[in-house]
Amino acid sequence: MTTEPVRTRFGYHLIRLLERRQGTPMDAAEAREQLLQERKQEAVQHLLEELLAKATVRINPALVQAQL
Repeated sequence: MTTEPVRTRFGYHLIRLLERRQGTPMDAAEAREQLLQERKQEAVQHLLEELLAKATVRINPALVQAQL
């Protein structure tokens, strides 16, 4: 278990290692591609969060009553 809580964007966490697995090493090109994909996903997530924060939701009662 970690000696101190770890802070992430989701709050504070205690981490406990349950097992270790032997991994296979990546070559530089493969690691770079994986990092690029992760960065792209993070950028999309950040953009969605910004758009949701700015969004205005309006409910049309006539459509809600018609159950469309």
